[in-house]
Amino acid sequence: MMTFPPLTADKILALVTALACVVMLVRMALKPAQRDRLDGAAWRLWFKVRTAVSGVWQWRQRRVAREQARRTAQAVIERARAGQPVPPVKRDGNVLMPESFQRPRKPH
Repeated sequence: MMTFPPLTADKILALVTALACVVMLVRMALKPAQRDRLDGAAWRLWFKVRTAVSGVWQWRQRRVAREQARRTAQAVIERARAGQPVPPVKRDGNVLMPESFQRPRKPH
């Protein structure tokens, strides 16, 4: 069985550079119409990869936000079940004026 040496960062960089050079060499050898088709295919591939990576990233963010919202809602429900008193609020029509807003203001 044939074993390969481990890929290190410098070998990976050399491989990527060599691949880019081969692609550019092949692209230079193509006719303009073929070159345009190759460029279009490369752009489509790039957008598909970018969209996939963005989708995975956004899925993770949505999952974290959903979990945080669930925990917050559960905490509110537990507080309501515990019957903790709600701070008194004075109402003036549809305007709520909690007592914490009635503190004397500091002069500036």
